[in-house]
Amino acid sequence: MGEIVAVTENTIFIKQKDGEEFDIPNDPSAIEPANPGEYRLRSTDEVVENPDFLSTWNVTLPE
Repeated sequence: MGEIVAVTENTIFIKQKDGEEFDIPNDPSAIEPANPGEYRLRSTDEVVENPDFLSTWNVTLPE
């Protein structure tokens, strides 16, 4: 969760509240507009109000 700070053809760069940045692939099929409301993040139990977009990713570490 965070603020989108830059977008390139292949990557979306996101800054978290703590200032740390991470990126996700720029895949329009994996990003959708969010309906207004409250969303609870399972990983942190944090509540996000009225986000602009939603995207869910499964990350698998290499064996």
